[in-house]
Amino acid sequence: TGLPELADTEVVINMGAGDDTLTLGGADGVLGADLGRLAGFTLGITGGDGTDALILDDHESSVARDAVLITDVNVQNLGVDQVTTAAFESLEVRLNDWGNEATVWKMARPVTIEAGAGADTFNVASMTAGPEWPLVIRAGGGNDRLNLGDAGYGDPIAAWITCPGGLGSETVT
Repeated sequence: TGLPELADTEVVINMGAGDDTLTLGGADGVLGADLGRLAGFTLGITGGDGTDALILDDHESSVARDAVLITDVNVQNLGVDQVTTAAFESLEVRLNDWGNEATVWKMARPVTIEAGAGADTFNVASMTAGPEWPLVIRAGGGNDRLNLGDAGYGDPIAAWITCPGGLGSETVT
């Protein structure tokens, strides 16, 4: 089976009450995990009541994502044009092996970013989640860079950040 044909480029998903996990991008072996199939689309996803998790899985795509922006209300430039999120208690973003750049800005919930084998850059401009909602960056292989703070905005980083490195060297600035 394939993806259904959609007549519009804006899709709204409401998860409703209860504990839910939504994975976008496909499962391993089932269409592959490539959000590029949703290029041109804008998604609006609401978690609803309960404990809800959103997983954006792009780890099998073959294009470097060089301007991924992760905020408290949306994720941009991850194959799909934009995913607007509301009422999710956690977010996981899975990147590919092609050397990506992801920026976390004004985030106030737990976030996990999992990178592949490429040389990735992670920018944490501001995060106000506190210790109960950490930012976890699994750097993967490659020579990765973690940049903390953004002098242009002056917003604080008030959260626990964990960045276990993989193969290769890791640089923190």
